Amino acid sequence: MKQAFCTFGGLYVFIALLQYFDFVTLVMLSVVGFILFRHIQNTIQVMYSTKDSSEDEPAEQTTRKPKTKVKKFSKQAVLGVPVQVISLDSSSKASGTYTMDKSLRRLTIQATGGGKHTFLLAQATCFRGDESSLSTHQAVKSLGDKALVCVVHIQVSDEKAKTDHLILLADTLEADTFLTCMKVLKLYGQTVSPRP
Repeated sequence: MKQAFCTFGGLYVFIALLQYFDFVTLVMLSVVGFILFRHIQNTIQVMYSTKDSSEDEPAEQTTRKPKTKVKKFSKQAVLGVPVQVISLDSSSKASGTYTMDKSLRRLTIQATGGGKHTFLLAQATCFRGDESSLSTHQAVKSLGDKALVCVVHIQVSDEKAKTDHLILLADTLEADTFLTCMKVLKLYGQTVSPRP
């Protein structure tokens, strides 16, 4: 309906203008008018698209930042990251590493000269040291308040029982990155179907 109205309206205006201009002059004015109209329309479109892209840029960066953080974390974790492994039994800490398999589904914590614990990320829940239920445990208290925010408590729940693992990371930023990336990878493991 709108298209028919515009067609007949344009035809009426064209015929009405033929009273004042000859046909060739009217066609030339129409072409010049069309060119000016398209130029103004493109200028307005460029103005608004520049505003929109500058507003979308921070949002795009915020979605890209976690992706790159998780990617970097995953690459390092597959190779192995040195940490301090805290023993709940002896209240001592020993150097060790945590590693992940290439499918990013299993985490292995290994103390130097000690035990090796491997578990699925889907079965693990991670807490920061000051938010952990083990924050009052003697092994954690002996580290001091400053080190408490660098401690990560990993609680593994499987069919048999719950086991607790404590690792001490280099600083607060590394601990927060570990916790964030573990949550993302746990969600990733739940959404991706297992390989045969």
